[in-house]
Amino acid sequence: MITDSKGTLYDFAGYIPRAGRSGVCKNVGIFGKPVKALQFKPNAKASQEDFDMNWDEAVQTANKRFERQVHMGFVNNCHSHVCTALNAVRDHELPRWIIWNSVVLVIAMTLLGRFVPGRGTCFRVW
Repeated sequence: MITDSKGTLYDFAGYIPRAGRSGVCKNVGIFGKPVKALQFKPNAKASQEDFDMNWDEAVQTANKRFERQVHMGFVNNCHSHVCTALNAVRDHELPRWIIWNSVVLVIAMTLLGRFVPGRGTCFRVW
């Protein structure tokens, strides 16, 4: 799942041919509400407005790319959708040499992600 700068949630569920629907769900998480979140901020050179505009463009680019793709389990999934958007974002606080993929995303969520208040307390192990 990924949100735009206004908080609209997008989740890649997979395209079903002849269903007439996009493979990207809007404001619906296919596995429920988010439990953990990773928040990005602009680097020192970028303004918040420019960062928000760039973030929204990256999310929409990922949505367009994945709206007609079939969900392939381990290969082409919701993590791929999020990583496509993150790789398109410029001017965030993390080093630009990071290339987002599912492994990097899992590590970042584990080490830097924060639990959403009121959600996910059953998943805490420490």
